[in-house]
Amino acid sequence: MKWVNGSGKDMTGEAADNGWRNSRKSIGYDLIQLNHYALRSAESFLVKRQRGRALHVDRSIGINYWIRMDWNDHRDVTIQRNQPRLQAEYDRLMQDDQLRDWHKKGLDWHRAKADELHSMEEFEDLYQQALSLKLTATERVAYALALDVES
Repeated sequence: MKWVNGSGKDMTGEAADNGWRNSRKSIGYDLIQLNHYALRSAESFLVKRQRGRALHVDRSIGINYWIRMDWNDHRDVTIQRNQPRLQAEYDRLMQDDQLRDWHKKGLDWHRAKADELHSMEEFEDLYQQALSLKLTATERVAYALALDVES
């Protein structure tokens, strides 16, 4: 297997030894920029909290996870340049009756699960706590380092 960064530059050795996100060699956007967001919304945070973590099953998801993952300091709108192509592909995919049905079921399930969790005091308290936090980037880093736990 050959690992390359977003500019197509080989980083196989480093990725094999240290993981994929380990140094400046992993940085590159000439060919692709792939943004991954751990949290898409406060509601998705609740669902994730109940479900648990996929890779770190021994770690809980609490307010520190929100603090570490909800970095909304900079708005990146570069993806909007692809909106016409994205919409065309979405429209094409949604022409498939089964895919459209499963897509709707997934969205409906997520909405219902979030509504269910809002009705539970523990989850609603966490939701309100997350939304009430207004931290600067420096405060966010200090808070996460001080806690140094995933709770």
